[in-house]
Amino acid sequence: ADASTEVGLPTTGVFPGNVTFTLPIKISVDNSFSGKSETEHCTFSYSGKITESTLKLAISDVKLKNAALAGLTLNVPFANEDFTLDPLHFVWESDTEVELFPGYGIPISSIVGIALRVPTIPTDQVDEEGNPVSVSVTDMLPTALKSITFGIDGNITAVYVDIENGATEPTTSPLNIAQYIVNDDNSIQVFLNPAAIIYHSMANAPENRSRAVDMGEMIAQLMGIAMPLLTDGVPVQVSQNAEDNSMDIYLGTEFLVPILKCASPLFEDEDFINMLLEEMAKDPTFGSMAPMMGGALRTMPQIIDNTTKIELGIHFLKAE
Repeated sequence: ADASTEVGLPTTGVFPGNVTFTLPIKISVDNSFSGKSETEHCTFSYSGKITESTLKLAISDVKLKNAALAGLTLNVPFANEDFTLDPLHFVWESDTEVELFPGYGIPISSIVGIALRVPTIPTDQVDEEGNPVSVSVTDMLPTALKSITFGIDGNITAVYVDIENGATEPTTSPLNIAQYIVNDDNSIQVFLNPAAIIYHSMANAPENRSRAVDMGEMIAQLMGIAMPLLTDGVPVQVSQNAEDNSMDIYLGTEFLVPILKCASPLFEDEDFINMLLEEMAKDPTFGSMAPMMGGALRTMPQIIDNTTKIELGIHFLKAE
């Protein structure tokens, strides 16, 4: 209730998939009550007592009606040398290619795939010569996120390492940060607790502000997409592979394309492109690619408009 008030719209709470729920009760002579009930997605037990000034209500034994994923733990693997095993699930298909040079283009998936595997994230470690060590997104993911577990009560919990705050040992996320329901064999709906969502705006960062793009309008568009998801849940695709006991969980084309289109105007602004190129040039690993990226960035609006398929998520291995 408190979180719903803060964000200004009802959000799913005690029961996954339900913003509001009416519970008829029969009160006994001592003003207590108990029983079993159900929502569209869950069954549960309840008990409580009424006094002149209070109502005490306890909910227990919450169980999803569709418990196909209940009890499943998925581990995040490290990539191997040839990337036949990769913790990232990434697909991006577009009828427009990235123009590196006039008349020469390559698929956007190749460019982003390289960027995800290039060590560009600084760490607090140094090599034998005292130089700072950077890691790639592909390497960072399994270092930070160890596993996720689907509970019978609809909770998703994660075992992770809080690297940003200097932690080195894994910890388990609290309950009610993320909940889920199973739609079918190929999709789930994920519901996020608004209190756990951190929203950072570029609008108040003068050095990064784009003069030619209305950031307020862009943020308003993104929030228009994001806010209903607090109530309706995020549609997440699921793909299982029995051969290697793996499962891919990812956001699909229908979800990602509208977000990309909100960001598309940035790549029509020279100030923004020049800012990105300057940052790329500073990176000791990625810097050598900076000169050829100008054309690639300017091609992004066409790539986005002509995207036919895009998927982004994590490739998990099922725990034994």
